Amino acid sequence: MASLRKFIFIMLMGFIFLPILQTTFHLIKVKPLSGAFSLTDDTTFTVAGWFSEKYQKHKEQYLKDTFGLRNLFIRSHNQIDYSIFRKINSGHILIGKNDELFPEWYLGSYTGSNFKGTPYLKKVLDKMKYLQDTLAYLHKTLLLVITPSKVSFEPENIPVYYIKTDSTNYKACIKLLKEDGLNYIDFNNYFIEQKYRSKYPLYNKDGNHWSFYGTCIAGDSIINKLEKIRKMKISHTDWKDNIVQEEASGDEVELEYDLNLLFPLKHTIMGHPQLKNNTDSSKTKPSVLIIGDSYINYLLDHYNFGANFSSFTFCYYFRTIFTSGNVNKGSISNFALKDAIKTNDIIIIELTEANLYLLDFGFSDLVREILPLDNSAESTFKERVLLMRHSMQDNSDLMATIAEKAKKNKLPLDSMLILDAMWLVQHTKY
Repeated sequence: MASLRKFIFIMLMGFIFLPILQTTFHLIKVKPLSGAFSLTDDTTFTVAGWFSEKYQKHKEQYLKDTFGLRNLFIRSHNQIDYSIFRKINSGHILIGKNDELFPEWYLGSYTGSNFKGTPYLKKVLDKMKYLQDTLAYLHKTLLLVITPSKVSFEPENIPVYYIKTDSTNYKACIKLLKEDGLNYIDFNNYFIEQKYRSKYPLYNKDGNHWSFYGTCIAGDSIINKLEKIRKMKISHTDWKDNIVQEEASGDEVELEYDLNLLFPLKHTIMGHPQLKNNTDSSKTKPSVLIIGDSYINYLLDHYNFGANFSSFTFCYYFRTIFTSGNVNKGSISNFALKDAIKTNDIIIIELTEANLYLLDFGFSDLVREILPLDNSAESTFKERVLLMRHSMQDNSDLMATIAEKAKKNKLPLDSMLILDAMWLVQHTKY
């Protein structure tokens, strides 16, 4: 009995001191946590910091964020909550029926909570139609791509407390698009139609974006649409001859990663196309400018979309610029928009159903303001100022400072924003 008590005592002491030993010696390799979060950096002792108690508070938070085995304890806690109580500790993910995972922010399109109203949507789409017609005179093609939403694809598995509405941005936009004559392709409706016909799953229950197989179908469909509009043959990625059936992996289980569980979930068998670039030199490779969201990353990674064009530029949310080879070129404020429009044959604006309230991310407005596309110093300066203003609006701290300056100088906020943007352009080297 004494030996048992001694054993239990040693185990308890080991459990208590193991985090300290792990912090010091890193005895066990611990898997890092997934998702977006920030950890507190260490701080330096100062007399002022000590007496103001800022040092103690900062140091305490740093130790909480970095103690040994912290990630393992978090994963264990999350696993118990998920397995026993069906509770998810990731604030942006919901669990629906049949263990289907949904990103919470996508449900705004389903419930209509982010509905912008038909008059607003028509106003923006009319601007896009004007831009489409203007670009057509320059022998350029504008295409709006509406990517699918898992919420609309799997409505039967949505948590019961979310109520569908008929007033949604998607329904209003589709009606207006049919009336306005804009070039568009609607994958939201197409994927729903193919849900029970598709040879392989188009979505995975632990993912948020289209599957690798669904991505390839979409990539081919976009190029087919462009071929029809431009009346030409464009290079396609070769993928249909070799599709491997295996468990969902990588991006297909992205929501599972954010759960930070101790054990992996059971994965669905998916179809994974093995890509080959088309080497047919008789096919044309036009250049493309893309304004869109994370669905474009799937086209680039799992369909090799960029390889079918002579060059591509991807404006992520019309905020960050990526070029051929997925090279990050930084903020939109560094972008030569006029040159991009001049040098690209095709402009694609991509939006998922959940992002339709953003429509073209302000792209049409900016292009209309810089037309005509001349290279005069005055025109170039105006373009830089508009792009700088567009970039500055993402910085909440900066906008708060500008709002204070506007109030102090008795100016409208946008006027103060333009003045600051002009100053930054004049004092920034390009």
